[in-house]
Amino acid sequence: MKTNNPKVLQRKRKEWFRFGIQILFFFLIPSVYSAAFTGIKNSVVLIGAGKPLEFSSFVFQRLAVLGLTVLAGRIFCGWACAFGTLNDIVYKLSQEFQRKTKIKFPTISSMYMRVLRYGKYLVLAGIIALCFFQKASFISPNSPWTAFSVLLSLNRQALHGCFVGIIILLLLLPGMAIKERFFCQCFCPMGAVFSILPTISAFQLKRKKENCPSRCGACQKICPVDILIDTENPHQGECIRCGKCAGICPKNNISSITVAN
Repeated sequence: MKTNNPKVLQRKRKEWFRFGIQILFFFLIPSVYSAAFTGIKNSVVLIGAGKPLEFSSFVFQRLAVLGLTVLAGRIFCGWACAFGTLNDIVYKLSQEFQRKTKIKFPTISSMYMRVLRYGKYLVLAGIIALCFFQKASFISPNSPWTAFSVLLSLNRQALHGCFVGIIILLLLLPGMAIKERFFCQCFCPMGAVFSILPTISAFQLKRKKENCPSRCGACQKICPVDILIDTENPHQGECIRCGKCAGICPKNNISSITVAN
């Protein structure tokens, strides 16, 4: 349905701009996620072996992504992560399919999501344990992000080495279809790392609660990771800086702290 509402048009333009940036990263440099993860994995392997840390391109990309997250929050997750973009594409296609066919897929309740969110920390702990005890070779061929990278590169020979990873990726797709940013919220080990990193306060988002209409909740309803923007929210680290909450707010109450104060 077309609209001439200036605020809606502005929000749509911002959403398409963000999606355009995501697509550029998706096709041009999709390996940043895997490279940053590999940097962390290799560091833990060296620590477990009692060896000094080595500087490499993987470590440089890891530090760049971690530094960006500390500076500006999880903007990498919301704008540049190819695997996050895959989550968004699958979810958008699912929503469009349901809209056109009038078939409603099942949903995951907020109660279950609150529990599933801790899954990514368990995945991270398991990966760290495997790396520390020199079992890192088990990770790559069995990981969905490796399978995704191989599929994206169209490398047929490499497909044989990540059969389990492809199966896991396929099992994740239904979750991505019924829950926005399903993998990011529930199983992404990098998301677990990013969510506990401190963020420079000047770049945090803040909501002027006193100006919010009663029983509005528009920002939380549109949020892909189901959080309410609030500096006191313990789940604030889940925010992926997509900007949807600021775009939907009828009172323009959401902005960075530097602007809001």
